[in-house]
Amino acid sequence: MQAILVNADSPLVLGQVPDPTVGDNDVLIDVKAAGLNRADLMQR
Repeated sequence: MQAILVNADSPLVLGQVPDPTVGDNDVLIDVKAAGLNRADLMQR
């Protein structure tokens, strides 16, 4: 799956990460869309 990778002093990078595994008492939610605004970016 795709994810935004965050490293300490590096720019944000779009990359591939393995799909998460689900345990017996877990739920996996399929996120179709997400959004950011300027305030979200400034908190980094």
